[in-house]
Amino acid sequence: QRPEIQPTDLPSAMSIHEKSVDPELNLLLLCCQNGVSSIDQQLLMLNLVIGLTHKEIANLTLSKTDSISQRLSRVKKRLRSTKPLEISINPMLFSTVTETIYCSFSIGYFPRQGEGLVRVDVATEALRLAEALLAEIGSADNNKGMAHALCALLSFQSSRLNARQRHDGTAVLLKDQDRSCWDGDLIRRGNLHLMYARKSPQPSALHIEAAIAGIHANSPSVSETDWPSIIALYDALVLIKPSPGIQLSGILARAYHHQPEAALQKLEDLETESDLRTYSPIHIARAEILGLLGEKEAAQEALEKALSVESSVPIYQLVERRLQGS
Repeated sequence: QRPEIQPTDLPSAMSIHEKSVDPELNLLLLCCQNGVSSIDQQLLMLNLVIGLTHKEIANLTLSKTDSISQRLSRVKKRLRSTKPLEISINPMLFSTVTETIYCSFSIGYFPRQGEGLVRVDVATEALRLAEALLAEIGSADNNKGMAHALCALLSFQSSRLNARQRHDGTAVLLKDQDRSCWDGDLIRRGNLHLMYARKSPQPSALHIEAAIAGIHANSPSVSETDWPSIIALYDALVLIKPSPGIQLSGILARAYHHQPEAALQKLEDLETESDLRTYSPIHIARAEILGLLGEKEAAQEALEKALSVESSVPIYQLVERRLQGS
């Protein structure tokens, strides 16, 4: 059962200022100069404010490092000859900032390279920035609901950070995590943010993602998870945000809801449409689905492919443990 939500107060809202009272949030806004595309604005934020390397940004966006480097070089050169402007938060800018905060959280939640499975400092800072953004939005602002949705999503995801790896650093999949280690305070805060987000007259992709994360966070076990609702939410989400990661998560939801054959077909369709050969999660997902179908040899082959592409050390360790049957 879903924990009871206590009607505690969230951070008080205040009117938008030309300049944010939060220095890091203000830096994000200053990356959004006129004449710079939303994509380039986001790249600047991730590089200059969040501090991600060109390679980390490339991994996050499933792009090539050289392409990211060239794009950042061009936009920085353009900005050197432009006088910075004071920025106020408008709907388009708000969308870019929220997406950047979400992207930076993703790097903290699931780095695709390096020694650690999570980067708690990056994830925690992203959640703090989301709360800071919410605090600066007036109660009548149409973006209020989306800001609550972002805070809900990051709160739910943050609640699982400590349970995502073993003491030896090996990754632990969601279905195998010790749910007693999940942070109940963050889950309750996520529930409260989600309650406020649902009052929004304009639901967004963030609302759907937050709802999915909320179902997982409030489920006592994998078997007791409301998979039909999760599948329906992913079907709606993929129409708005058809990213490979979201499609892959929806496919796995079907597999866990006693539909591994349909999930495998959708996975093959996804692989045909997108070049994901260097994306380790897709090989791990294939192994998971094949395991549910009882095809152990094919599952082993999928895990071996996961070892052949670049990923973080804990993911390699997870794959090796599964290949050894432990």
